[in-house]
Amino acid sequence: MQPLTVKQLMNNDNLYRSFFTYTLSLTSIIAGATGTDTVNIENDSQFVWTKTTYFVDEAGADQTDSSRVIPLINVQITDSGSARQFFNTPQPISSIAGQGNIPFILPAPFIFRNNSNINATFTNYNAVTTYDNVFLSLHGFRVYEYGNSLNQQYGNQAG
Repeated sequence: MQPLTVKQLMNNDNLYRSFFTYTLSLTSIIAGATGTDTVNIENDSQFVWTKTTYFVDEAGADQTDSSRVIPLINVQITDSGSARQFFNTPQPISSIAGQGNIPFILPAPFIFRNNSNINATFTNYNAVTTYDNVFLSLHGFRVYEYGNSLNQQYGNQAG
C-alpha cells in the first residue's frame, strides 16, 4: 500500500478501516530508571493514530476513580518510518494521554506507515516509587486496501 494522506485515507471508499490499538508497555519501572518498548506496524496496513490513553499501577493495588495513579513518568514517542520524534523533549505521560474513559484526542491524526515501528522511551522521574504495569495505548484505525484477506473474509465494509 502506498502512503496516503489523512484526507485520502478518510475519504476513500476503496479502503477498509478497522479500529485498532497499539500498546507500548513496561512490566515495571523503578525510581529514576528508563525503559523502552517497540511495536511493529504490520505490513498489510497503515495505522492512523487519533487518541491516547495510559494505565499504571503501584504493586498491583486496586484503583478507583479517586485513587487512580498519576505517574511521574516522562515519555518520548518516535516513528521509525519518518524518524520523527513527537515532542521536543520527553513529556509527562499525563500530558499526552488520558485515562481509559477520557482519552487524549490528538489535535491532528498521525499516520504510521506499514512496516514501521513505534518506539517509546519511558523515564520514571519519581525519586522513590516503582510503577508497575505501565501501558501507553495508541488508539485509532488500521487502513487496508480492498482485496486483502480481511475483505475476502468479511466482505466490503467501508466506513
